[in-house]
Amino acid sequence: MINRNLSLVIAILIATLSAAHAAGDPMKSLFLFQQKMADKGNSSAMMKMGEMYERGEGVEKSSENALKMYEQAKAKGNEKANAAIERIKNSQSKSASKSNQAAQENARQRALAEEKIRQQQEAQAQNKAANDAALAAAKEKALREKQENAAKAQAEKEAKAKANAAKEAQAAKAKAAREAKAKAEREAKEAKAKANAAKEAQAAKAKATRIAAEKKRQESKSANEGFKSDPCKGKAARLLSICK
Repeated sequence: MINRNLSLVIAILIATLSAAHAAGDPMKSLFLFQQKMADKGNSSAMMKMGEMYERGEGVEKSSENALKMYEQAKAKGNEKANAAIERIKNSQSKSASKSNQAAQENARQRALAEEKIRQQQEAQAQNKAANDAALAAAKEKALREKQENAAKAQAEKEAKAKANAAKEAQAAKAKAAREAKAKAEREAKEAKAKANAAKEAQAAKAKATRIAAEKKRQESKSANEGFKSDPCKGKAARLLSICK
């Protein structure tokens, strides 16, 4: 019975190897052979399939499938299965740890990158705020200087206008004083002339009065003398209208 089974295994192995050689992939053929043996309950073939899954020989590498085959071999009582299972689990644990470490490192790098971006954005915001504040201060300063210059110009204009007004008032006062002086001088001159004219008129009147009195006296004298002599031959002849 044993010889018969052995012959069957050899025949399957030869057939599988022949097919693999024909396909140009002996490891794949070996994997297929081990798979057929494992399907028949051979724990050693299950262990071999686990190893091939674990190493990626003749089949795509897969620790999950390797663990599955080792557990099937353990269920069949294979003594080497426990060590293989432990090895796979340790490897998966290390892989998971490395993945966790890689994930943590990625998270740390991502956090650092985000923090750097945040700091850059904050710096940009601060720079923008500083620039805006400087611009606002410059505008405010320019406006203040403009207002101060306008106020200064207005004050200078008002001071100049006030000075001109004072100058004009002084000139007007001086003119009024000159005109008043000229008027006073003119009035004094006119008064003097009027006084002189009155004096002359008074003198003329007095002279006329004297002449009239003299004439009257002469006439009275002549009348008293009875015209004893020719009055036109005397000294008073020039004063008498009757004498030519």
